[in-house]
Amino acid sequence: MSDYAVYRGRTAAGSRDAEIAVQVFLGSALAAIVGAFVLFFFAVPATTITRYSASGTSIPVDDLVRWSGARGGMSWFNADCEGMARAIASNPMVASARVARVFPNGLLFAVVERKAVAVALVETGAGVVPAAIDREGIAFADARSIGRLDLPVISGVRFENFRFGLALPDGMIPMLESLALIAAEQPALLSFLSEIKPVKRAYGEFDFMVYPLNYRTPVRTGSSLNGPLLQSMALVLDVVESGGFSGSIGELDFRSGTVVYRLKEGVSG
Repeated sequence: MSDYAVYRGRTAAGSRDAEIAVQVFLGSALAAIVGAFVLFFFAVPATTITRYSASGTSIPVDDLVRWSGARGGMSWFNADCEGMARAIASNPMVASARVARVFPNGLLFAVVERKAVAVALVETGAGVVPAAIDREGIAFADARSIGRLDLPVISGVRFENFRFGLALPDGMIPMLESLALIAAEQPALLSFLSEIKPVKRAYGEFDFMVYPLNYRTPVRTGSSLNGPLLQSMALVLDVVESGGFSGSIGELDFRSGTVVYRLKEGVSG
């Protein structure tokens, strides 16, 4: 009987300990919930943005803050990240932008800048300006300000009431995209190109007259270029120059896959 009474007594004490442990756990959980509630509904909304950072771009953070429209004392919780991203992306130099909150008081600007693949000479109120053109045909900056006067010149294009952010015709996009691909894969080949002049065909499409650097004979091509094509041009032009034919050949035509030459006016075959 006494053993049984002792066993029962220990069981009752263990139950009380378990009840106390449960109560402590529930109290701690309730305190955590209340703390989280206070944090996210009172403390966080009252937190102002004081820290800004950027990724994927060389544009100064101060410029991005100004373009975004972020204001001093802006609430971290209520920051309009989508609106700020749209505002940044409206700048001609920016291809895309994303803005994200960084706990507890920061904003991160993730920006993809436009990259120049060519230059177009445009008339402005301040005179002729070398406008940097990206793969989408957007004239986004003065090429002098970004140090890209080494790129091929797109000639024969005109902008009415020019301002940065205007675009070349859609028919030129395949050529510009091909230049971007060459710049990424074989950048040295771009130095072969001095000038590229669009020649409009039917339905808004374009052929192009390519004027290679250090050669006198222009080359007519289709809507785009690639590395092997440029290498073939260089080989044929070397033969033309070394053979003394450049004085009589008006242009080379690479559009059909077979090289065709056209004589200058007044020169007989």
